[in-house]
Amino acid sequence: MTGKLDARRLAIFLALAFGIAWAGAYVIYRHGALTASPTIVPGTGITLALVVLATVYMWAPTLAHLITRLVTREGWRDLYLRPRWVHSWVYLFGAWFLPAMLVTAGAILFFHIFPRDHDTTYQSIQAMMDKLAMNVGQKKPMTPFDLLAIQVASAIAFAPIANVIGTFGEEFGWRAYLLPKLMPLGYRKAMILIGAIWGVWHWPIIAMGYNYGLDSPGFPWAGMLAMVWFTIQLGIIL
Repeated sequence: MTGKLDARRLAIFLALAFGIAWAGAYVIYRHGALTASPTIVPGTGITLALVVLATVYMWAPTLAHLITRLVTREGWRDLYLRPRWVHSWVYLFGAWFLPAMLVTAGAILFFHIFPRDHDTTYQSIQAMMDKLAMNVGQKKPMTPFDLLAIQVASAIAFAPIANVIGTFGEEFGWRAYLLPKLMPLGYRKAMILIGAIWGVWHWPIIAMGYNYGLDSPGFPWAGMLAMVWFTIQLGIIL
């Protein structure tokens, strides 16, 4: 697919998507970053950083999408909001069930490659379950396998619904607006470029320890590059 890029709308969208998100990151940085962010709701553990990440940062691409359409008078066609159930059921099925399956398969593969990291007695987890049972007055604590079953079940039953609320803020910008605007470059170039843009967009919070921590090898640049590599691969899948 070739054609002419809509450079004006691309520039406005990217300026807004990065500007809003990185302004939010600056607020987080100025108020204790991720590790010392103040609690804004006493007794809940809800910090300023969490609120800004979940609202300002993650929803910046959607805000950029909507504002760009408004200021450029683009209109509201091709929003990609209507599910195509008949033609896309295979992808919807995969999106719903594959993440939990792949995480489980990844854990099995990891501990097969690094068996020393696998505590076959599960003593530490069982101790946590025993303490939790004691705190809530439960007579019989859960076993590690009970916990695993609950986590897998919740990942399949509830996580897709809960996660779509937050991830929509990104995807309605990246996939529903930016990707079509990049398609005149051709499919392969568009896939690589949107992945790279998506990864760089994360850089301020990666530099504050998000995803890879503050003590990861090569911090922070290795984490920044790892995020770009990850978003390119994930962007192609999406």
